[in-house]
Amino acid sequence: MVIPAAYRAALGIEEGDRVFMRIEGEELRVVSDETAVRQVREIIARHVPEGVNLTDELIRERRREVASNGTDEPGGAGCVGDPRVPPR
Repeated sequence: MVIPAAYRAALGIEEGDRVFMRIEGEELRVVSDETAVRQVREIIARHVPEGVNLTDELIRERRREVASNGTDEPGGAGCVGDPRVPPR
């Protein structure tokens, strides 16, 4: 899809930049990569309490899994790679 130069300038994008498109009703919305990332961060921020670091939470969760599994590998029943769970 070719986006005219004036429209790209208004969006702050250059030829070859990645954009995201979505349909809203009967309209096609085009947003810059930067805008899409900002919008996603805003959505996530509404659902994560202030002061919570999701990366730290994930690391803690994985360490608990390893400790409860009794191995050096994360996992357990139902996890990807568990031989008891057939591949998709």
